[in-house]
Amino acid sequence: MRVLRVGEEGGDVRRLQRWLTAVGIQTSADGIFGVLTQRGVRRFQLAARLYPASGTVGVRTARTLQSWVARGRSIGRGSRTSRRPPFGRALRIGDRGGDVRTLQRWLGDVGIPTGADGIFGLLTRRSALRFQLAARLSPASGTVGIRTATTLGSWVARGRRVAPVVSPFGRVLRSGDRGGDVRTLQQWLGAVGIPTGTDGIFGPMTLRSAMRFQLAADLRPASGTVGARTARALQAWVEGRRIAAAGLVFPLWPIGRVLSPSHWTLDQGVDIGTVEDACGPRVIEVAIAPGTIVAEGISGFGPDAPILKVSSGPLRGRYVYYGHARPALVPVGAAVSAGQDIAEVGCGIVGVSNSPHLEIGISAPGGPPCCPRQLETATEMYRLMRELYNSS
Repeated sequence: MRVLRVGEEGGDVRRLQRWLTAVGIQTSADGIFGVLTQRGVRRFQLAARLYPASGTVGVRTARTLQSWVARGRSIGRGSRTSRRPPFGRALRIGDRGGDVRTLQRWLGDVGIPTGADGIFGLLTRRSALRFQLAARLSPASGTVGIRTATTLGSWVARGRRVAPVVSPFGRVLRSGDRGGDVRTLQQWLGAVGIPTGTDGIFGPMTLRSAMRFQLAADLRPASGTVGARTARALQAWVEGRRIAAAGLVFPLWPIGRVLSPSHWTLDQGVDIGTVEDACGPRVIEVAIAPGTIVAEGISGFGPDAPILKVSSGPLRGRYVYYGHARPALVPVGAAVSAGQDIAEVGCGIVGVSNSPHLEIGISAPGGPPCCPRQLETATEMYRLMRELYNSS
């Protein structure tokens, strides 16, 4: 028996999906562990009082679910969740950790999209506040104590969702529309790395830009029409300073030898491992964007670790480092294109590490070439890498 999580595929995933349906949580049995399956698992874990309700299926969750199926138990509308507090502490601005990430996922499950980065920032507080208002919890402070956490867990277990909000533009925007709200839309698209003329006219270019954003944000269907869901997601990206990965390339090839995002870790950058510690010519590091190799060799990351200064696109002017590479395949000063081979994943111990992997990180805007502080830009890079991985 293996642990099942987002990204897994196979007959055991299909069996899990059928079991979820058998206990009253309708789940498509396609054999792919996606976001909807994760949401169904969290509903079951809450109903079965399995904490933390992370959406990952380990031995305990699997055996409990199997037991429910064998006994014919199901989740009814009146199912109760445990009185035990879902989190061991009150969660508020500045908190970090797995419990914050679970909170963010639960907020998404009830219809309040929230980035699950494990950091309780302004956007998470705003989402918590919105839930408190929807659930009529007073005072609606944005701090998540026992009452808010328990109520939210109950909503997730019962499949309840917050009523949709209106678009920040006040109307659906589509081809042919004109006005100040269209100009704001165009400015927001540019802010997330999708250059768009700000003429206030929703023409073919704005339509293509809106479609590019919808694809980057995994909003389906990617029609280019900007309704409340697209508008709110775009607003959240602007406020969170996220950028679309359009025009960028995943840094490792072939993708089949790269571990899934559930195995990645964050520190200064994003640590991305390989299947069975593949390294050398079996896993090539490529430029994620066009630019110039400005240095090779970084303390702690090995003597061959390259630094790429990006010359165009949403990351223009920023520096991307490739830690634990060996050997470098291009010299310092070389101009490279997006997707060009620049190094191999180092075999053995390269720099401060315990296995072959890539640590990829990015400088803060206006910051030095290397290296950012712990977690300073790691969340931003993780989102980009995950988006590129999922689209590869």
